[in-house]
Amino acid sequence: MSEANADQTVTDWTASYDRLKADVVAAKNEAETKAREAADRAAKALGGHFALRLRRRGLGALAASCGGHHGAKCALKCEGRTDPAKC
Repeated sequence: MSEANADQTVTDWTASYDRLKADVVAAKNEAETKAREAADRAAKALGGHFALRLRRRGLGALAASCGGHHGAKCALKCEGRTDPAKC
């Protein structure tokens, strides 16, 4: 191999390496962008889901509170009675 051919081979290899390196960087950036977009969509979906769960728990707590209040009221009303049918 002549010196000119060797120089050309090294130049071609260096150019190929630089293109490959640029392609890897571009693929990495694209993957990061896609991952961020997917994470944002997941965060939005989970945020709505947890907000709905919080509202449901609040309604459940309100229902339990009302039921407990009503049950306590009835228990106090019937406390001294021996016949449960009259409560």
